[in-house]
Amino acid sequence: MAGLLIGSLYRKYQGLLHEYATAPDCIIRKDAELTVRRIRYKKQALTDRKGKDRMHSIYLIGFMGAGKSAVGRELQRSFGMKTVEMDALIEEREQMSISEIFRVKGEAYFRERETELLGETGSEEGLAISCGGGAALREENVAVMKHHGYVVYLETRPETVYERVKNSHSRPLLEGNMNIPYITSLIQKRRPFYEKAADITVRTDGQSPEEICREIMKEIRKTEGTPGESI
Repeated sequence: MAGLLIGSLYRKYQGLLHEYATAPDCIIRKDAELTVRRIRYKKQALTDRKGKDRMHSIYLIGFMGAGKSAVGRELQRSFGMKTVEMDALIEEREQMSISEIFRVKGEAYFRERETELLGETGSEEGLAISCGGGAALREENVAVMKHHGYVVYLETRPETVYERVKNSHSRPLLEGNMNIPYITSLIQKRRPFYEKAADITVRTDGQSPEEICREIMKEIRKTEGTPGESI
């Protein structure tokens, strides 16, 4: 029995070696590239504002539907960062949806929970944090983000936002106002806060999450003065 088991394992091992040896170069290169990206980001000389070497977090800000969640997941996939979905985490803690929190406890209560959660993010390094659409409207929130990492504004056209959120009922500020003119007016009110908070601004229209992440990392290297090596 032991001999049969060993023989079976050996054949499986040989099969895996053959599979890898005959795999197209593009697949092998893709796996290698992802590994190098993760290592390269962790090894970049990302030094915080107190002069301590650390792996910075990335705070993704922007209007609802800008793609913050998708970009956060891509940062996790490509660079091994840990994602934090602020809205989802608040919902989990409060045991109710964002819409219910707004209706039952009010927007001010939600904003306080948002600020508390942002304060907690400083205890870890290398986070990809998807912030709520209104998080950057508070100066104290922006101060926390800038102290612990890079603030990345994902800028998106109103028409793109509308197409992404038009069937959603989890956006309390858009309930009853799900139209492009209203979205445009709200973006215009918030844009100065986003732009003031941002260390980096990336347009998301027509770009995939992977392309956006590559642009973010390119801009981070510029900020840190790192040579323009391709990630």
